[in-house]
Amino acid sequence: MSVMRALLLAASLFLASWASANALTILSSQASGSIPGYSGTGLSGSFFSLQSYASSLGSLAQADALVAANPIPTATFTATTPCLQTCGSSVSDGMSVLAYLSSTGTNITGNTSATLNVSETQFSGYIAIASAGTVTFSLLSDDGSIMKIGGTTIFNHDGVHGFNGGSTSVTFQSAGLYSFYAEYFENGGGTGVTVYMNNSAIPTSILYGASSSSAPEPASLALFGIGLAGIGIARRRRMAVV
Repeated sequence: MSVMRALLLAASLFLASWASANALTILSSQASGSIPGYSGTGLSGSFFSLQSYASSLGSLAQADALVAANPIPTATFTATTPCLQTCGSSVSDGMSVLAYLSSTGTNITGNTSATLNVSETQFSGYIAIASAGTVTFSLLSDDGSIMKIGGTTIFNHDGVHGFNGGSTSVTFQSAGLYSFYAEYFENGGGTGVTVYMNNSAIPTSILYGASSSSAPEPASLALFGIGLAGIGIARRRRMAVV
């Protein structure tokens, strides 16, 4: 076997093992509900300026801890797709929050004059998966980022780095509405984040905000169940009295 053929074989084996290691399955039980009968308008977005609490950021854990201690967002917005400033590119973090969010964000409120360095941005809500099958999600960011669907980590790209990332194949056992969460932090210099679905921007129509009424929270379901149980007990008591 020639050296070139040996190198090609080694490369294909590596790619095959990488693809296998980066293949995930989302179970039907992980769906939050059925797909709504109306189109989505985007994810719920939150921007946290952390300049007052740290001079630099080195990890998602550090950024998350600062956000947990200071949970009021600097600005909120609706993300028509989880890309900032635009899909597939990064920008200087010297621009204002308003300029940064305006390309893919709507309903922007808060301190929009803040700059982007030393910050965290979060996207939360739901994504509608129309049918069972395999989907490829890509996550690129500057700096560290993470994405979760149905509570499962799809890609974790933590650390201080330039605008880059990778892809993961995700097999959905069934159609449905699944929780979606992504966040990334910016330390300094260039900044940006992109989430692709099958190598394209995720359509706004399949993205729903965190307060979507079609996907009740588990606590709401529990209260509903307790209410039904109470009604049943009261009905049996009335029947016993009669």
